[in-house]
Amino acid sequence: MDEAADDVAKVFANGQPYEVFDPPQGPPKQVFVLQPTEAASTKLPFEKRRDGLGTTHHEAGTLRMGTDPNDSITNEDAVFTRS
Repeated sequence: MDEAADDVAKVFANGQPYEVFDPPQGPPKQVFVLQPTEAASTKLPFEKRRDGLGTTHHEAGTLRMGTDPNDSITNEDAVFTRS
């Protein structure tokens, strides 16, 4: 996942220099300008860029929503439908 995040950043940069903020959340204390071929991890290690549990990500992923209990876990109101 970490390397994929670096790859996505390079895709979004579209061949242009891009910035990495330290810290990643809140006001940056430092801004690194990277060249399109550089991975963000060369300036800011993965460990410093990860969010902690219970912060901004769903640790278990998402639950499929739908009207058919055979192919969804929650109904259209996000209510759990399986026992």
